[in-house]
Amino acid sequence: MEKLGSRIKQITKKSITNNLEGAEGLFFVRYSGINGLGMNTLRKNLREAKGKLFVSKNSIARKLFDELGKTEAKKFIEGPIALIYIKEDPVRISKILADFIKTNEKLVIEGGFLKDVLLDKDSILRLSKLPSREILIAQAIGGFKSPINSLVFALSGILKKSVIVIQQIKKSKERS
Repeated sequence: MEKLGSRIKQITKKSITNNLEGAEGLFFVRYSGINGLGMNTLRKNLREAKGKLFVSKNSIARKLFDELGKTEAKKFIEGPIALIYIKEDPVRISKILADFIKTNEKLVIEGGFLKDVLLDKDSILRLSKLPSREILIAQAIGGFKSPINSLVFALSGILKKSVIVIQQIKKSKERS
């Protein structure tokens, strides 16, 4: 019969591995001193942004990241650590963390990964200051649209001036 502890390790490893598949990135946060209500609020906010918070035993997480070849992750795994999986928009997740820290200073961002790029705490906080994806798309579209609008405005001005000239010619011929 299999021991309960080894079964829990297997389930935890499988959960971490499954969540890492298809994830844009992973952040490590220290949650020491945050009550259950605070953690539930953070989980809810992350879920709305297609993120997921998962608490793991540190020894299991260290061993798994070694097996996955991400040994740099070991420096982030000290104390009560939660893993935050990013499924879609890393900027939005980092904004949620930055906002949560404003109201609950006990949450500490340790670092993380975006794809295979290692990020420290400062990088994640800088990421939170970027405009959202929707705003960046709107700015890009505005950039594409601006020259077209200028061309249309210029051409409409030429047409208006042409109409005014024709009207002036018509009035001068009517007088003569």
